[in-house]
Amino acid sequence: MEKLTGENFLKWKQNINIVLIGDNSKFVMTEESPEVPVEGATKSMRDKYERWQAANNKARYYMLTSMVDTLKKMMEND
Repeated sequence: MEKLTGENFLKWKQNINIVLIGDNSKFVMTEESPEVPVEGATKSMRDKYERWQAANNKARYYMLTSMVDTLKKMMEND
């Protein structure tokens, strides 16, 4: 995958979307994170939260690994 340099954002974003679609994780780009389940939350609520968090971590990984070092350093602490 071509690394994001800043000038190739549209192509980079298109490639990230393709990877996230293939990994069934693209929903993290269009849906807000579910709230942290409170004690006593249903299994469904906990599963939804955990699924979103896992997919979000994958998306961050894909994005960070596909950035040039300068941009990567700016995003690492977010």
